[in-house]
Amino acid sequence: MNTTAHPQNTRLDVREVDCSSKRELIFERWLSLQPGEHFVLVNHHDPVPMYYMLSGQFPEQVNWEYEERTAEYVAIRITKVGAGIAFRPFTPPQGAATSCGHSHADDDASVIELDARGLEPPEPMMRILSAVERIAAGQTVRAFTDRRPIMLLADLQSRGLHVSSTEQSNGSWLTVIEHA
Repeated sequence: MNTTAHPQNTRLDVREVDCSSKRELIFERWLSLQPGEHFVLVNHHDPVPMYYMLSGQFPEQVNWEYEERTAEYVAIRITKVGAGIAFRPFTPPQGAATSCGHSHADDDASVIELDARGLEPPEPMMRILSAVERIAAGQTVRAFTDRRPIMLLADLQSRGLHVSSTEQSNGSWLTVIEHA
């Protein structure tokens, strides 16, 4: 009897996969599971937004359990509920780094980095505006997005902030917002 859809490879390591492609790979793997089966997602950050996407489309069918959490990566066992596997509600840890959505402050707290790649609009704009509202004079927000945030740039400039947006070699955009 086959108990695992991918017996030779239950791990899906997406650390080297472009943010914009991760969601599709993870959903494909999820959809290939039979009830009671699992895979282990390995990522360089805690993909809590992915949990919300899966659980939103498949209510009470997703079990999300951390196997390993280090500074370099996170390994999460994602199980499709059924075949004797009961649903267990998941609560994200406080302060989880969730890039393709992650934000953190540098040691000197003068720079806030926000990675909003892989998020659907308007989520990147909302996260960036939230970070901008928290900065004081002399602080900077560095935001990474999949697209150039054209609407956001005009809004920030109208607020008197110094803004620059530069395309990166990987096709993403870095927007630097400085409070004068």
